[in-house]
Amino acid sequence: MVEVEVRDVGEAIVAALIHGDIDHLFFCSGTELGFYQEAIAKAQALGRGAPRLITMTHEYACLNAALGYAAVSRKPAVTSAHVDVGTQHHGAALHTAWRSGLPVLMTAGAPATSAPGTMRGSRDASHFWTQQTFDQNGIVRQFTKWDHRLEYQDNPGLIVGRAPQVAQTEPCGPVYLSLPREIVYRSLETARFPTAAELGIPRPAAPDPEAVRELIERLIRARNPVIVAGGGRNPQTVPALVALCELMGLPVIQCAWHSYQSFPLNHPLYQGKQSVADADVVLVLECDVPWVPGPNGPASNAWVCAIDVDPIKHRIPTYEFTADMRLAADPLLAIEAITRAAAPVITSEDRARFAQRSRRWSEASVRLPDVMKTFARGSKRQMADVFWQLILH
Repeated sequence: MVEVEVRDVGEAIVAALIHGDIDHLFFCSGTELGFYQEAIAKAQALGRGAPRLITMTHEYACLNAALGYAAVSRKPAVTSAHVDVGTQHHGAALHTAWRSGLPVLMTAGAPATSAPGTMRGSRDASHFWTQQTFDQNGIVRQFTKWDHRLEYQDNPGLIVGRAPQVAQTEPCGPVYLSLPREIVYRSLETARFPTAAELGIPRPAAPDPEAVRELIERLIRARNPVIVAGGGRNPQTVPALVALCELMGLPVIQCAWHSYQSFPLNHPLYQGKQSVADADVVLVLECDVPWVPGPNGPASNAWVCAIDVDPIKHRIPTYEFTADMRLAADPLLAIEAITRAAAPVITSEDRARFAQRSRRWSEASVRLPDVMKTFARGSKRQMADVFWQLILH
């Protein structure tokens, strides 16, 4: 439990960010957000350390910058937005935040609603009336894991610790906290709160051992297994997946829709986007949309296993993709578990079959670069023809 001396709620918020190991604030200012600048400057002057405040000129760029930082650093970032209009300025970056699976705490000021002169931070200019909405948080609620409006009775440090706890719990994603002007300027003497780490960030989920054994047996016996990959949010999954594919001669097909590149494009086992209709075993790794349903999807007698931290895709209301096995597991832990358990049970005969399969897919991959060059320089009709070659290959 952290206890610090503070002047007001705004300083408690910044103290919670400091103790939550959050080191970047992508900042768009507003009349209700000046506390960030004041509290960070004071913390730096007192040698307490503080998040680096990066001034941004627009909320759309602000949220995208935070997403980029979170993707590279694998740490949560914080943004600030000016009341309702700044929240709306996030624009389509909200969709990116929701689908990217990155932990970002979006904070926004909220206009004062208290009568003029009744308390510090109350309405003292005309714009506070026109900034008020019925439900500011509702602007982003469909694109966040969690939202909260800071209230008078809240422990501000606790709320600021709770937000990154939720954002960093798989499936990771954005959270939103609105900060009313008179609340952030409410006087405090001390702030006592648990940090996000003390609240507890769940560790990655490991796959069920029995399910891993069944999956390995099916992959070894399969005539034409394929992996449909959409992950890559964690860069460590890429070399781990390469090792698994090289061990068993498994080709990798890119899923229909993806946010990250999950496999080296120049690897002989990479097959781009194509049909999985001929596969008898399909392993789907971290895919929202593995294929477009229809003739290019798996055959009715194919065995399909989907592995993801959210294997049922609860964020997508209608989801018709079927699977014989769904594993709720961290993709990296699952890939490593499969590789580790498969290696000792693969026979010399299996290795010979896998080597032959690797050669076949390597020969097929040689054609992909020329096809892509034709796609890049061809007419619209040629591009359409090549596109269908890739899909139906």
